[in-house]
Amino acid sequence: MTRLLPAALLLGGVLTACRDASDGQPASRPGTPGRAGAPALVSYDLGEALYERDEYDSAAVAFDAALKLARAATDTRMEARALTQLGITAWRMARYDAARVYGDSALSLKHQYAYRADLFLSYNSLGLLAWNEGRLRVAERWFDSAAAVAAELGRLEDVGKAAGNRALVSVELGEYVPAQAGFERMRDAGRTSGNRRMQGNAFTNLGMLAVRLGNPGGALAPLDSALRHYRVLDYATGVQAALAQLGTARAALGDIAAAFAAFDSALAIARAKQLDQEVAATLETIADLHARVGEHRRALASYAEAQTINRRLGLTIEEPRDLR
Repeated sequence: MTRLLPAALLLGGVLTACRDASDGQPASRPGTPGRAGAPALVSYDLGEALYERDEYDSAAVAFDAALKLARAATDTRMEARALTQLGITAWRMARYDAARVYGDSALSLKHQYAYRADLFLSYNSLGLLAWNEGRLRVAERWFDSAAAVAAELGRLEDVGKAAGNRALVSVELGEYVPAQAGFERMRDAGRTSGNRRMQGNAFTNLGMLAVRLGNPGGALAPLDSALRHYRVLDYATGVQAALAQLGTARAALGDIAAAFAAFDSALAIARAKQLDQEVAATLETIADLHARVGEHRRALASYAEAQTINRRLGLTIEEPRDLR
């Protein structure tokens, strides 16, 4: 089967961190951290809330407003945080060039003004971007940096997040033993902190790994757990990822009708949320399944649509698979 994207973990709790400026050094140009005040914070908070509801276009508008207000007030900390969130939102929408520009700009500001407590989110998000683009060794370095700064600051939940995200790279490199350990560490950290989204992502990835290891039956329980966590949160993006992996597991078990049902539901969510890379990945897997059952015209149509999306996104690794 064609590879489906595992669940990639971003951060919760950024709003709380945004209000704590105690770790940074004073800005070396006019303005100090926090100077942008209530209007910028309101826009930033709105962006966070919209992102949590999977409303990515609207979240980007709110973060952009926070960025403009921060720059007008020469509030370098809010500027860096707004840039970071713009990069994360662009990444989620598969706008990778924009995500890289925003992410690099944010990291530069954080280093310039010694906002060390804010570095984890930049390192983590840049790692996810590199992973999505197939720059696996670069992704490893970013995730290692994220884990190091989280450990230094005593943030055990963030250490678990970095371990889980680094495990995504291990999967792609065929290093399944450390991948299993990383996903389990993410799951356990999520349980300890009560972070349902983190647990859901860990369970989705554990299910994905079970299929990779030739144990699709063993994927069903963790994927069911992932769906329960995501549905409590009404987290559609997570539900999409878990359903896509569930379809892969069902197909491997020979339950073709259940596989198509899971894939169709995952595809509908991905289209509704404009998750273009997930749309393409799910179309490829649906095409594989159509070909497997002898529905070759449908398979060709799905491959062609996936190829168009991958070409537009610049995913040069995926396009040859569609052509083949």
